[in-house]
Amino acid sequence: MENELQQHEFQGAAALYALGSLSQHEARAFELELQAAGESAQNEAAAYAAVVSHLSAAAPEATPSAGVRDALLARVENDQSRSLLRSTSSSNSKNPTGLDVFKNEGQWMQVYEGVSIKKLYRDPTTKFSTCLYKLEPGAYLPNHKHFGSEQCLMISGDFVVNGITYREGDFTVALDQTNHLDLHSVGGATILIISPPEVELI
Repeated sequence: MENELQQHEFQGAAALYALGSLSQHEARAFELELQAAGESAQNEAAAYAAVVSHLSAAAPEATPSAGVRDALLARVENDQSRSLLRSTSSSNSKNPTGLDVFKNEGQWMQVYEGVSIKKLYRDPTTKFSTCLYKLEPGAYLPNHKHFGSEQCLMISGDFVVNGITYREGDFTVALDQTNHLDLHSVGGATILIISPPEVELI
């Protein structure tokens, strides 16, 4: 019974993590737990992330009621008030000034074949997400359309977008309503991407 309960708790946390619904403190705790878990648990968490990556394209448009909106905003406000960010000046500071994610921290999660991401930060106001993308040689990302500007900085390797090849140190911004087509890496790549909350697979 206890193992079954723990499994349900893990599945719930994995789903909320993939949706970006955990506070910064809760997300960090889940990442540490996931690092210590076995391969089966990590694969299960990656499966949740893969499903979430398709939700924006699969869900039909709907207008939530005022009650749902108010409840959601209250939840977000509560999560923000409970969020514990690490201070850049002191780990014991009562007034944290930022969030640090060091190189050996965070959890890489496979979202497509040959493509893994590490979530670094999600702005609670704009909902923009900052992530590291790691593409294996020959890996592709699905074609998609942006609703909001996306910023990309090449950390290493090569990345082909709309017939243009970007390499280490290159920076590009995809403006609102931009279509990204034929996205792939020939030799592999690591990319820092700051993306809007809404994209559409095409």
